[in-house]
Amino acid sequence: MRIRKLAYAAISLLMAAYLACPAAASGVVIDPTPSDWNTVSLNSGGKTRAKLTFYADEDPYKFYIAVETNLYKSLFAEYFDDQDAYYVEPIINPGIPAGRKMTYALANPFVDDSGEPLFDPAKVKIYRDTGSRLYDVTSSFTYTTDDSDDGYFIISTRSPGAYILAEKAIAMPDDGVLRSSVRFVADDTAPETDAVSSPADTADTKEETASSAPRKFVIVRASELDNYA
Repeated sequence: MRIRKLAYAAISLLMAAYLACPAAASGVVIDPTPSDWNTVSLNSGGKTRAKLTFYADEDPYKFYIAVETNLYKSLFAEYFDDQDAYYVEPIINPGIPAGRKMTYALANPFVDDSGEPLFDPAKVKIYRDTGSRLYDVTSSFTYTTDDSDDGYFIISTRSPGAYILAEKAIAMPDDGVLRSSVRFVADDTAPETDAVSSPADTADTKEETASSAPRKFVIVRASELDNYA
C-alpha cells in the first residue's frame, strides 16, 4: 500500500512539474484528508471555474489537478462561434482517490463584474464533450448558489469531464449526438525509413517491412477523406 502511494505521489509530482511550463494549464498537487469530504477549487485567470467535492478513501494518495479553459481545445469550438461559450476540462493525474460519486460544480461564467448573472441561469446550455462527440446534458445539472451568492451548475458523477457552457443552444442532430467531423487517417506519403536489408533477406522481408514501417498520421475533416481514399 505504501509503495502504491509513493508511486502515485511521484506521478502527480512529475505531472505537476511537466505542466508547470507557461504553455500548459497550471495546477496543484492535492493531499486529501482521509475518510472525509474534500473540496478542490479549479482556478484559472484569477477565477474559480469549477469545484470538485469528494469523499476520500481511508488511505488516499496524492494527485495532481488543473483546469483547461481554452475552448479551441475542443473539436466542436466552431459550433459556438456566434456566441459566448466557455470550456471547462479538469486535468487529473493519476486519478481521484474516491470510491463513491463526487459533486462536480461548474461556475456560472455568465456574470458581470460584481458576480450578478447577466441573464437567467436557467437559459444556460451545458454540453458534454467526450472528444469525438458532443451531448446536450443541461437537464442533468441543477443550479444553486453558495454562501457568497456565487452560482454553480451541479452534477453528481464518478468521472468529471469536459463541458462547454453556452449562452444559447446549438443545432443538434435528431439523435441528440453531435459527432466530430475530424478523423485521424494514415498518411502514406511519409518518408521511408533508413533501414537497410541484405539481398538475402529482401525477398523474405519485403512484405513485412511494407506493413510494419512507421506511418505518419494527419488530422483531416470528413469532407476531405476522399483525398485519402
